[in-house]
Amino acid sequence: MDELVKYLREWVADAKREGIVQLDGSLVKVSNRDPAILFKIPGRILPYFLPQDCKRDAIERFITKYDSAQNGSGPLVENKGYAGLLIEGEMAPNGWYCYEAPVTQFELRQLLIEESEKTKKKKKAA
Repeated sequence: MDELVKYLREWVADAKREGIVQLDGSLVKVSNRDPAILFKIPGRILPYFLPQDCKRDAIERFITKYDSAQNGSGPLVENKGYAGLLIEGEMAPNGWYCYEAPVTQFELRQLLIEESEKTKKKKKAA
Protein backbone atom coordinates (compact mmCIF):
# COMPACT_ATOMS: atom_id res chain seq x y z
CA MET A 1 0.00 0.00 0.00
CA ASP A 2 2.90 2.35 0.74
CA GLU A 3 4.15 1.99 -2.85
CA LEU A 4 0.72 2.86 -4.22
CA VAL A 5 0.51 5.97 -2.04
CA LYS A 6 4.04 7.03 -2.98
CA TYR A 7 3.18 6.75 -6.67
CA LEU A 8 -0.11 8.61 -6.22
CA ARG A 9 1.61 11.45 -4.30
CA GLU A 10 4.02 11.95 -7.19
CA TRP A 11 1.21 11.73 -9.73
CA VAL A 12 -0.88 14.34 -7.86
CA ALA A 13 2.05 16.76 -7.70
CA ASP A 14 2.58 16.47 -11.47
CA ALA A 15 -1.16 16.54 -12.21
CA LYS A 16 -1.67 19.77 -10.26
CA ARG A 17 1.09 21.50 -12.23
CA GLU A 18 -0.40 20.33 -15.54
CA GLY A 19 -4.08 20.86 -14.64
CA ILE A 20 -4.82 17.14 -15.04
CA VAL A 21 -8.09 16.02 -13.45
CA GLN A 22 -7.94 12.21 -13.76
CA LEU A 23 -5.45 9.33 -14.07
CA ASP A 24 -5.56 9.13 -17.87
CA GLY A 25 -4.12 12.64 -18.11
CA SER A 26 -7.37 14.31 -19.17
CA LEU A 27 -7.82 18.02 -18.57
CA VAL A 28 -11.61 17.49 -18.39
CA LYS A 29 -13.59 14.73 -16.68
CA VAL A 30 -14.48 11.93 -19.10
CA SER A 31 -15.41 8.29 -18.60
CA ASN A 32 -12.55 5.83 -19.14
CA ARG A 33 -12.89 2.59 -17.15
CA ASP A 34 -9.74 0.96 -18.53
CA PRO A 35 -7.37 -0.09 -15.72
CA ALA A 36 -4.63 2.40 -14.88
CA ILE A 37 -3.08 1.07 -11.65
CA LEU A 38 -3.16 -2.49 -10.32
CA PHE A 39 -2.40 -3.00 -6.62
CA LYS A 40 -2.83 -5.40 -3.70
CA ILE A 41 -3.94 -4.73 -0.15
CA PRO A 42 -2.41 -6.60 2.80
CA GLY A 43 -4.68 -9.38 4.01
CA ARG A 44 -6.68 -9.61 0.78
CA ILE A 45 -6.15 -12.17 -1.93
CA LEU A 46 -7.60 -10.47 -4.99
CA PRO A 47 -5.89 -7.44 -6.53
CA TYR A 48 -7.71 -4.17 -7.16
CA PHE A 49 -7.39 -1.52 -9.83
CA LEU A 50 -7.95 2.18 -10.23
CA PRO A 51 -9.36 2.97 -13.68
CA GLN A 52 -8.16 5.73 -15.97
CA ASP A 53 -11.05 7.98 -14.92
CA CYS A 54 -10.25 7.99 -11.19
CA LYS A 55 -10.32 11.69 -10.28
CA ARG A 56 -7.43 13.73 -8.87
CA ASP A 57 -9.51 15.26 -6.07
CA ALA A 58 -10.58 11.78 -4.95
CA ILE A 59 -6.96 10.60 -4.99
CA GLU A 60 -6.04 13.61 -2.84
CA ARG A 61 -8.81 12.64 -0.36
CA PHE A 62 -7.48 9.08 -0.31
CA ILE A 63 -3.93 10.27 0.44
CA THR A 64 -5.17 12.54 3.25
CA LYS A 65 -7.14 9.66 4.81
CA TYR A 66 -4.18 7.30 4.34
CA ASP A 67 -1.92 9.68 6.24
CA SER A 68 -4.28 9.62 9.22
CA ALA A 69 -5.21 5.90 9.04
CA GLN A 70 -4.17 3.65 11.91
CA ASN A 71 -4.22 0.34 10.04
CA GLY A 72 -2.01 -1.32 7.43
CA SER A 73 -4.69 -1.53 4.74
CA GLY A 74 -5.21 2.21 4.77
CA PRO A 75 -8.51 4.03 4.58
CA LEU A 76 -10.33 1.65 2.23
CA VAL A 77 -13.50 -0.29 2.99
CA GLU A 78 -15.55 -2.71 0.93
CA ASN A 79 -18.27 -1.21 -1.19
CA LYS A 80 -21.48 -3.16 -0.72
CA GLY A 81 -22.85 -1.96 -4.08
CA TYR A 82 -20.16 -3.51 -6.29
CA ALA A 83 -16.93 -5.49 -6.01
CA GLY A 84 -14.63 -2.66 -5.09
CA LEU A 85 -13.43 -0.30 -2.37
CA LEU A 86 -14.53 3.08 -1.09
CA ILE A 87 -12.63 5.64 0.92
CA GLU A 88 -13.53 5.06 4.56
CA GLY A 89 -16.36 7.31 5.77
CA GLU A 90 -17.69 8.02 2.28
CA MET A 91 -21.03 6.61 1.11
CA ALA A 92 -20.37 6.93 -2.64
CA PRO A 93 -17.27 6.83 -4.87
CA ASN A 94 -17.26 10.61 -5.55
CA GLY A 95 -14.52 10.15 -8.15
CA TRP A 96 -12.69 7.36 -6.26
CA TYR A 97 -13.25 4.41 -8.55
CA CYS A 98 -11.63 1.24 -7.26
CA TYR A 99 -12.63 -2.24 -8.41
CA GLU A 100 -11.59 -5.85 -7.90
CA ALA A 101 -9.35 -6.74 -10.79
CA PRO A 102 -10.72 -9.46 -13.04
CA VAL A 103 -8.64 -12.61 -12.73
CA THR A 104 -8.74 -15.93 -14.50
CA GLN A 105 -9.19 -19.17 -12.59
CA PHE A 106 -5.47 -19.85 -13.09
CA GLU A 107 -4.48 -16.44 -11.72
CA LEU A 108 -6.81 -16.93 -8.75
CA ARG A 109 -5.20 -20.29 -8.01
CA GLN A 110 -1.74 -18.71 -8.16
CA LEU A 111 -2.84 -15.93 -5.81
CA LEU A 112 -4.25 -18.48 -3.35
CA ILE A 113 -1.01 -20.49 -3.47
CA GLU A 114 1.07 -17.34 -2.84
CA GLU A 115 -1.12 -16.34 0.10
CA SER A 116 -0.90 -19.85 1.56
CA GLU A 117 2.92 -19.81 1.29
CA LYS A 118 3.09 -16.41 3.02
CA THR A 119 0.93 -17.73 5.87
CA LYS A 120 3.15 -20.81 6.27
CA LYS A 121 6.29 -18.63 6.40
CA LYS A 122 4.74 -16.40 9.06
CA LYS A 123 3.81 -19.41 11.19
CA LYS A 124 7.34 -20.83 10.92
CA ALA A 125 8.85 -17.49 11.92
CA ALA A 126 6.60 -17.20 14.97
